[in-house]
Amino acid sequence: MKTLSTLAEALQFGLDCEAQGRFADAARVYQRLLELGVTGSLKGESASVIVYKSLIRCLARSDMAQAIAAFERLMPLLDKPRDTAFDRIYLRGLQRTQSYPLPVKRIYRHLELSRLLRATRALEGAVAECGCFRGLSSYILLSHLQLDHPGHAGAGFHVFDSFAGLSEPGAEDTPPEDGSAEGERIRAMCRPGYFSATLGEVRAALAEFPQVEFHPGWIPHSFDAQPERHYRFVHVDVDLYAPTLACFEYFWPRLVDGGAMVCDDYGWPGGRRAVDQFAQARGLRVTTNEHRQAVLHKSD
Repeated sequence: MKTLSTLAEALQFGLDCEAQGRFADAARVYQRLLELGVTGSLKGESASVIVYKSLIRCLARSDMAQAIAAFERLMPLLDKPRDTAFDRIYLRGLQRTQSYPLPVKRIYRHLELSRLLRATRALEGAVAECGCFRGLSSYILLSHLQLDHPGHAGAGFHVFDSFAGLSEPGAEDTPPEDGSAEGERIRAMCRPGYFSATLGEVRAALAEFPQVEFHPGWIPHSFDAQPERHYRFVHVDVDLYAPTLACFEYFWPRLVDGGAMVCDDYGWPGGRRAVDQFAQARGLRVTTNEHRQAVLHKSD
């Protein structure tokens, strides 16, 4: 199995097992390959990385603890530098929230999100997240607030979520009919109820931060009862056009100078349309990055 040709055949066998729903058989193939010390490269990527990714994908189907443990073994093989303190936070977040460690490169998006938050740490104002799913990004943001303020228990952190998954997508959310894998992936997720986790599940995942304030309900109706407050950082991760636009319309006037709003969904058709429409109407500059995040900074 150590030769490239045999590795390719073994990996293909594992992938075939996955496609047939034989996840335990596929996991055994991947584990055996790793035990033998896979070598070479496939499709321009390290063979060990490909096998680890396949193992994580397989384990996530049935055993989250093993999937996260496999991801931890994969982390040193990733191609971009990270941050040791962040790595510890990310792994704890996966464990606390029982979030899939997939896609693997999502770690870089969360690393950039934490950097954007910490860039506002000298400012006054609350921090908000709109759309939390199982609470992974909330956990990461809260843990970084705790790095800056030891003992921080979540005060001034606000979570807005339906806790019932996505709302009904609109026409603006329809992916292009181009047959691309990305379009099909979004199409499969873009439906009512997707990304659903209960308030109880998220509250338990964030139990280390008992002072977090949760605001359940559909956006923008969940904003109606809010007292006036200022924010320094807002993370918008609601995927669809209408709630994304509503978030920017509500929070932007309440964002302090120097503050930032980050849209996690610039790779989704509706999220991109909402951000672009909002920014163009106000002459604002949208900064984007390789992780498909869009950032708007408030300035005088």
